[in-house]
Amino acid sequence: MSFTDHLFISVGESSGDLMAAYLVQQLKELDPHLHFSGIVGPALLTLGVHPVAEMDELSVMGVVEVLRNLARIKMLKSKVLSYIDTHPISAAILVDSAGFHFQLAEELKMRGIKTIQYVAPKLWAWGEHRIARLKRDFDLVLSTFPFEENYFQQRGVPCYYVGCPIADRTARIQLTKEALGYAHDKHLVAALPGSRVQEVQRLLPRLKSIAQRIKDQVPDTQFVVPIQPNIRKRLKTLLENMEEENFQFTDNMSLELMAVADAAIVASGTATLECALLETPLVVVYAMSPFSYWLAKRKVKIPWVSLVNILQEKAVVREFIQHFSDESVAHELVTLLLSDSERQSMRLEFQQLKKKLSAPSSVSAVTRIGDLLGLYRKKRVYSVQDN
Repeated sequence: MSFTDHLFISVGESSGDLMAAYLVQQLKELDPHLHFSGIVGPALLTLGVHPVAEMDELSVMGVVEVLRNLARIKMLKSKVLSYIDTHPISAAILVDSAGFHFQLAEELKMRGIKTIQYVAPKLWAWGEHRIARLKRDFDLVLSTFPFEENYFQQRGVPCYYVGCPIADRTARIQLTKEALGYAHDKHLVAALPGSRVQEVQRLLPRLKSIAQRIKDQVPDTQFVVPIQPNIRKRLKTLLENMEEENFQFTDNMSLELMAVADAAIVASGTATLECALLETPLVVVYAMSPFSYWLAKRKVKIPWVSLVNILQEKAVVREFIQHFSDESVAHELVTLLLSDSERQSMRLEFQQLKKKLSAPSSVSAVTRIGDLLGLYRKKRVYSVQDN
């Protein structure tokens, strides 16, 4: 296929949307003639990326949830492929959300489209059998954890470490409680129930119950729950019925809240790593459908679910998964709020983790993509023509 200036980019959740937006900015600086379309979130929309679909249509997690939404996901894939068949693209950059993107990549590859997976799927933890598909359907895999490059390359996957954007993003945040309008003499807990509607619906009532138990023991505790505006709109009634003086919701602001909080309670996912890199003590909670949990237990090969524990290869933070009591989570959080030694011990582990992930990559994501697509050669041609 000949090169066009049209690239497709796809995201499935907010963290991927932010990563993709930064990448689009860099690619446009490299080649101002590029234009983008794709499955987008608010950050990509702000940059003028044409929305073939919005990320909410893809934001489904868990086997049962996927099965319930299978028809909708198939329609989304058909919609994307129909657009691509009528709007030729040179490459597709698929950001995280490996479940859907594995399906899409197979179709793209058959169309002769260069396909890039940004954020290597965690196949070293679960799903190693899919490495053959990763090798077959992707021209380039960009890793955000240093050890993944060697792991995938040994298995024949064209994978390169390009730095950890989460580490870069968290390093830029320097805030105080007062700057966000919270009293410095009250305990502040950031409660993050996830970035998908199903996650929030399932976990938010548990977080409210846990918060009440903590306030019974530590009355001067303020809980703040950052919620994406699209989720707030869809769960308007649920949130209104839960909000009270010491249990409040705010739009977005998850990183900022984690940075100034005394402790956090976080649904397993990217947010656990963000919280650790901000050196905020945390507890991890997660719950899914019974069947999804049964299947995950059979597939997952490692003893932890949070990225913090996986990367440190030990239980740095407590994980409460599926079958847990609200009282036990509350007890752990109270310990973190009141024990300086517990908080300091956890922060020392976080500092070691930061050192691991701050290791610079020799080549950035935009450089790898630029090399694959020949954008540097095109840039030289533009420069000659412009002169």
